[in-house]
Amino acid sequence: MPDLAAPDLTRWRALVEKTLRGASFERRMVRALPGGLSLPALQTTRPDPSAESDLIRALSREGRWEVCAQHDLSADGALDALQRDLDRGIDSVQVYGTPAPEAAAAALDLLPLDETGVVWAEGGAASDRWAALVAAAARQGVDPARLWGSVGSDPFDDHLSRGGTLPDATYWRAVADLVRTTPDHMAVVSVTGRAAREAGGSAVTELGALLASGAAALRALGEHGLSPAEVARHTRVALGIGRDQLVGIAALRATRSTWARLCAAFGDADATATRTSLHGLQLACWQTRHDPWVNLLRSTLAGFVGGAGGADAVTLLPYDTPGAVGSSLGQRMATNTQLLLIEESHLGVVRDPAAGSYAIEHLTLQLARAAWGVMQAIEAAGGLESAAGRQ
Repeated sequence: MPDLAAPDLTRWRALVEKTLRGASFERRMVRALPGGLSLPALQTTRPDPSAESDLIRALSREGRWEVCAQHDLSADGALDALQRDLDRGIDSVQVYGTPAPEAAAAALDLLPLDETGVVWAEGGAASDRWAALVAAAARQGVDPARLWGSVGSDPFDDHLSRGGTLPDATYWRAVADLVRTTPDHMAVVSVTGRAAREAGGSAVTELGALLASGAAALRALGEHGLSPAEVARHTRVALGIGRDQLVGIAALRATRSTWARLCAAFGDADATATRTSLHGLQLACWQTRHDPWVNLLRSTLAGFVGGAGGADAVTLLPYDTPGAVGSSLGQRMATNTQLLLIEESHLGVVRDPAAGSYAIEHLTLQLARAAWGVMQAIEAAGGLESAAGRQ
């Protein structure tokens, strides 16, 4: 077999420009992305620095991710739907909305709490949700030290999306007390920027808001004597994932590196010690109400983004969520899509599979730098504590 000729980029460029027939190469062959990012049709430059990629790979998930199914415990037939998902093999349940205490207790009693995680961010204070979990564990004879998941909520995201109250010193004192009394695998701090993304913002805006929220939490909890590593062990970071494959993977990877950089700025440069759980949540804004079957494709792509981007946990939405149908088929497809990606496509086998791709490595660096700039702008304006109150 004859040797293949070495690639000649100059010749390729000439052929492309001939095909374009005078049209601008930059306009046709470089994709402009929201947030000031750009993606060339062919990336030929090795990313620099490679240390960033090495850090992301070291912090990325190893093995399968946590299949987290969203459930509205107040809906009719909620317990039956929950039992069906448990039988399918979900790892954790994300509680949607604010269920009544009786509905929440019934659902928790159904869950095998020694095996299944609970992600519960709405309804009362985090301490109330933790107390409900402990009570359910006692009824099952499960040691509270074995409980895992998250009972934290992001007060800034809650304020921006639902008009919740901004946190004060009393709020952070209660969170600090809870950090000291819960096991490391139970998050009581939630950090996200999804409200900005669901409102129409870019991935850059979302990650910038997420970092600003993280800075506020690290600052406030640091004042109560908690180190960045202690906060990180009890934090779950949530990032929106959608139909833009390359941007989504880059955003998840950039979250890893920028979170480590943020913790270093607060005094802990050990990225391994400050690693936190990263949860990819499918964005509702990219689902369609009309012809909802298309959402099956979007959910599949979102699941691929979460798996390939290194998320520790992924939640996909039922395809008929925008129409407020919430059918059993929609729930089944949301769960089975993830299980197929894990068990048949084996997306969890390779650690950080996007590493080494020039396009994604460059996009990760672009996104990380741009989002860091957004966070710095928010901090210069007094932090998210001040900026959220002026929105």
